[in-house]
Amino acid sequence: MKYFTLILAILLSLKYVNAFAVKNSCKIITGTIAPLDFNDDCNILNEQPKHFPDVTFFGAPGTCFSGVLTATLGHNNTQIKGMFFSGVTVNGIGLFTAASAIQLNIVKPRNHEIELGQIFTKDAISFVPDPETGRVVVLGEIQAMVEGTKRLKGGQGSFEINGDAFNGAPFVGMLCY
Repeated sequence: MKYFTLILAILLSLKYVNAFAVKNSCKIITGTIAPLDFNDDCNILNEQPKHFPDVTFFGAPGTCFSGVLTATLGHNNTQIKGMFFSGVTVNGIGLFTAASAIQLNIVKPRNHEIELGQIFTKDAISFVPDPETGRVVVLGEIQAMVEGTKRLKGGQGSFEINGDAFNGAPFVGMLCY
């Protein structure tokens, strides 16, 4: 009986230690980014000192953008709405890079929203020049979460935008918080 109690105590302690060790639950997020708009005020610059201290933005008109996204999150398809600001950076020689601040809200019945939080991402953009026009054709983008706020604080995640967000594009990713 003495050993049974000791074994039970050890098993219960291991169970609770593991329960506290698993901080984040990961959920798939899928959705669509509406076509990007130019953001001449370059709102992303407001986030630089706190969230992107190692990033240098161009900060000129035509290099900052804003947009909205709609998505579903997790196996129960929680409806998400979001707004984001992005800016092209000079970081990453040979790469087209940007950084984004994305506000995510859970949509409840009757269009009530609950703030999930903000995520801040560093982005790598793949592109090719159009041989006929010389314009850049964006093929896609990978966004890696570097920080979060509110419920997303301490979270991790990444998103892949499949196509040109300037024209609206689908995305898929994983959000762990």
